[in-house]
Amino acid sequence: MADTIMKHFQSEQYAAAVSSQFMHDYMSFVTSYNSFIMLLSIPFFSFFTYLSFKKWGHNYYEHIVINSYVLSFYTLSLIILFYPILFFLKDSPTTFYNVSMISLLLTPLLLVFFFKEFYSDKPLKSIILRVLALVGLIIIGICILMVAIIILGIIVAMLKGPEAMEYLAPKKH
Repeated sequence: MADTIMKHFQSEQYAAAVSSQFMHDYMSFVTSYNSFIMLLSIPFFSFFTYLSFKKWGHNYYEHIVINSYVLSFYTLSLIILFYPILFFLKDSPTTFYNVSMISLLLTPLLLVFFFKEFYSDKPLKSIILRVLALVGLIIIGICILMVAIIILGIIVAMLKGPEAMEYLAPKKH
């Protein structure tokens, strides 16, 4: 039910912001396949946790298993903590959207809690520093991915010509 409400509010929220056919198609895809995208993100997230926690004795494949548990922990935390709140905010799309975005900001705190339980013999300060390093690596990874997507978009636009640019261009009101 919360997923259906979220899709409805996302379509309302993005309707004003989405000004090109490409962005509309992109947001439709992300909203429709959110669960699949989350599962696909586990290997990428595992790479970053592997780099951050590398010296603590787990290989990359073990980090895939660990991050499967992290995703489960995150999902259960949302169900227990945020979905009841979101249910009462279903009549206010803007507040609903803002509270759901706050859940993303709490992810580092959930990661600290999770990894403190997982590495119970390690000091909290070390875990916090490694989670901060993880967040930094993810930000750098996202920036690199965005640059690669922009370069790919430029190449496609050069190969396809003006028609590709019309697909990306904002609609004129």
